[in-house]
Amino acid sequence: MVIFGNNLGRVAILPDFASAAILQVVSLDPDISAQAHRSIITRLSLSQQVNAQFMHTLGSLVYVYVFGDKIGQMTLHGVSFPGLCDANEADGKPMPENRRESTSVEPILQWYNEHKMSRRQQPVRITMGRNIVLEGFIQALSVNVSDAATGLAEWAMQLAILPEH
Repeated sequence: MVIFGNNLGRVAILPDFASAAILQVVSLDPDISAQAHRSIITRLSLSQQVNAQFMHTLGSLVYVYVFGDKIGQMTLHGVSFPGLCDANEADGKPMPENRRESTSVEPILQWYNEHKMSRRQQPVRITMGRNIVLEGFIQALSVNVSDAATGLAEWAMQLAILPEH
């Protein structure tokens, strides 16, 4: 069976009902999904820091003043596809011109424009694993069309992460 055929740059979602468990590293609320946005999150980086001041005195004494936590930074990295493979297109025939989707970056740009902090008052909820829930604001998006022939695009989204209460 041919899965991708001539559909370069497209992605297929293959359900695996034999899996013992599904591991979801990160999820967003509102979500970015392969079905809705033709994008997947591939990497996450998180940086957090306390807000502290150190005062050095004579005699090698150090006073430490802690003022809570600073706002954190998170970067979500992802890949966007120009389209999804249809089950009916497994024969390897190219998709007809009138059924082709828009460029790979349009859905993720639209998601960013709807949820960036200049448009949205409430923070986005980020769930890492099962128990870690962070809240933050979408600050920036950078997109790079990494393969013009297939239409694949890589993107990075920067979020300001609120300190825990």
